[in-house]
Amino acid sequence: MNLHDIACAIEAIAPRELQESYDNAGLQCGDPRMEVSRVLTCLDITEEVIDEAHRRGCQLVVSHHPLLFHGLKVVNPEKDYISRILMAAIRYGIGIYSAHTNLDKAEGGINHRLAVLLELTDIRPMSECGVIGTLPRPMEVSQLLQFICQRFTPAGVNAAEACHLQWSRDSKVGTVHRLALCGGSGSDFIAEAEALGAEAFLTGEIHYHSWFGHPDILLIEAGHFETEQIAPVLLADIIQQACPDVECLPTNCHHNPFYHYY
Repeated sequence: MNLHDIACAIEAIAPRELQESYDNAGLQCGDPRMEVSRVLTCLDITEEVIDEAHRRGCQLVVSHHPLLFHGLKVVNPEKDYISRILMAAIRYGIGIYSAHTNLDKAEGGINHRLAVLLELTDIRPMSECGVIGTLPRPMEVSQLLQFICQRFTPAGVNAAEACHLQWSRDSKVGTVHRLALCGGSGSDFIAEAEALGAEAFLTGEIHYHSWFGHPDILLIEAGHFETEQIAPVLLADIIQQACPDVECLPTNCHHNPFYHYY
């Protein structure tokens, strides 16, 4: 099977037409005709991920976050890490493909998988990005925060790597039945979550000024990494189901790029 076939399998679930105008999903590096028998999946493409792909005999890395997001005028390993990653990938003969906002929006994509993780029912897409659903039971604010932390913190991690939540100080919400969510940065979708009747909106990052002026909805910020850490397994599942002859390996180099101190 070649890289093009695998790209088509991903795009059957997450069509590139779904991506936002600012995005750069799709092939980042590599020959679409290259043969692929083993794929490494990841959230972020780092130098460690490319080295891991090489060690594990992978011909292709499939990520959620694109490597090439802004224009790149010079490929110079002394200048930036993106240049070093590109040069390493080319040197090892490894292709790079990304499914980003198109995977966020896709049915069965990042946001839908988050909703399943949180046991939401009656899951419905929001108009632009994100989903809304009903919690498994009505929860007081403290119960909901604890529930989210438990679901977003993998077993065995230390306190510095565990999920940490921030929530809106001026919220008047007491009990939450309906939860809207958007993995990654979802500030732009707060108003729609309110209009759809959600008592709470969960996302990875909220812009500072977006915290103000929403007393009728509980805003919860869980971390960009935490809300998208399911990406490696999700991508592996999508590829494996469509391409059973291709071996899919979620990366072992998967971690938040920073620690929390408290």
